[in-house]
Amino acid sequence: MPNIVLLVGASGSGKTSLRGDLLAGLREDLPTMPLTSAVIARDDILEDWAAQSDKSYTVTFLTRADEAEVEMFRQLQMAVEKDKDIIIDQTNMSRELRAERMSYIPDHYRKICVTLEVPLLELLDRIETRRVATGKSIPDFVPVNHLGMYERPTHDEGFDEIYIIRPEDPAPQQVPQESLTPGI
Repeated sequence: MPNIVLLVGASGSGKTSLRGDLLAGLREDLPTMPLTSAVIARDDILEDWAAQSDKSYTVTFLTRADEAEVEMFRQLQMAVEKDKDIIIDQTNMSRELRAERMSYIPDHYRKICVTLEVPLLELLDRIETRRVATGKSIPDFVPVNHLGMYERPTHDEGFDEIYIIRPEDPAPQQVPQESLTPGI
């Protein structure tokens, strides 16, 4: 049975770093998480296009974000057609956005959601650290907006497993199947 892992979290929450751990099979504290063969990420598409055109990520985002979204869904469709394991690395902060992405996923997939809940000040620190290291700049209002639209994932969205990762917790918390209300 193929797996879909939908990552949820504001900019700077650590989704892409976690994705690297999942791909490398390094998350012993998440034993049911799969090694995957397809990563779907709009940011990856935009970063590739920026590098190819010698433009910054920000300029590319401002001019090609919608086009990258179309490409992301094309890649998702191709991965599903090949029955690949998939990680979707995007903010996915609302039920509506998650439903749109999950509508592409057939019933035979095991559906896993991993949400990273990081406080605003820590997000801002991480984003600044990334800006200094990579030059990728994200305005402060972006994570503020992300947190404002955040709806914690629930099993009634169709997920078989939900994990919540917080910086202060020693290990990810799995949301019990019968827990259909926010909180653990």
